[in-house]
Formats: sequence, structure tokens, C-alpha cells
Amino acid sequence: MVCHVDPDTGELVSQLATGEPLPPSVLELLACNASITGVLYDTAGTPLWRGTTKRTATAAQLKALIARDGGCVGCGCHPALCQAHHIKPASQGGPTTISNMVLLCWNCHHKVHHNQWTVARRHGRFELQPPVRTRQAQPRAPDPPAARPPARQPRLVTSS
Repeated sequence: MVCHVDPDTGELVSQLATGEPLPPSVLELLACNASITGVLYDTAGTPLWRGTTKRTATAAQLKALIARDGGCVGCGCHPALCQAHHIKPASQGGPTTISNMVLLCWNCHHKVHHNQWTVARRHGRFELQPPVRTRQAQPRAPDPPAARPPARQPRLVTSS
């Protein structure tokens, strides 16, 4: 995967080696637990600088997250099935610290990155919160019953 800053917009653009673009949500999910190597090139393509940023939780941090969270903060899934998730994304300057990470299973991690769920702290514990939805208008009252056809007069049968 290759990322660069678009000189016209200043936006981070990501693509696979094949040139296929990656949406920002996919990049953020991939980068959530990745080690990133940055390389700065001049206009001729000569590397000027190379640096590495570690965004993954250390073994000690994982042990602390397990002790604090006990498992996935979204569904309670066993810690062995969880990943450390940055509450403030590392791509937005969020640090790889215990106070900025929680344990999430793959399913809950997907909810955060693709379905706008958020991590919030309530009563001293972290939990997942669903996205705020726009309330629908109150359902309208049912249509009044259809008017009944007028009652028919009984037929008078006469015999001759």
C-alpha cells in the first residue's frame, strides 16, 4: 500500500500497488494496528528521509488493556479474539497509549470503522455506542375506515 499527500488538495491519498484507490475508512482500519514507515522523496524520486512509527500496542500494553477491559468493550468477547483500537485514530495524531486504546473484537472494530459506532467512557468503563440516528417523523394516523355502503332494503317477495 502506498500513501501520499495530494499536492493540490492536501488530502492523504492511498492506493494498492496495482493503483487501485483505497477509501479513507479502509486505510484507517488497516493503519489501526500497523507499523508505518514513512519515506520523504524529492521531486526526482530520491529518498530524503525515512522514519518509522509504531502504532501497535506492546505486549505490556495489551496485558494492561486485558486487565482493564477484560475483553471486547463492545460485546465482551474473549481478549484472545480482540485487537487494541485507538480511540483517537493514530492517523489523526492519537497516541499509542493505554488511555487512548480499548480492546475490540473484529466485529466491533468493523462497526467503529465502517458503521460510525463510537467508543465512550461511562461510569468509569469504556463501551461502544451506536451512531446517532435521525429520528423518523411520527407515523401518521391510520386512514379512517372506509364508509360503509348504505344498507340495502330487504326485498319484498310477494306471491301471486
